[in-house]
Amino acid sequence: MDFLNTYNMLPTDSKELVETTWFFIEDDFRRDMLESQQTGLSYYFYTVAEMYALKKDE
Repeated sequence: MDFLNTYNMLPTDSKELVETTWFFIEDDFRRDMLESQQTGLSYYFYTVAEMYALKKDE
């Protein structure tokens, strides 16, 4: 997350990261793009973001 905030024009937090990765699943174009690289990649990104957010909130 620090890397994203350092090199990204728009700061992000764990909630925004989860929302963005959920968008990768909902949007057909982006999901297909990720899934063409590796089956399950969009769901993997979402799961990792969820786990990160849960750990961050502890």
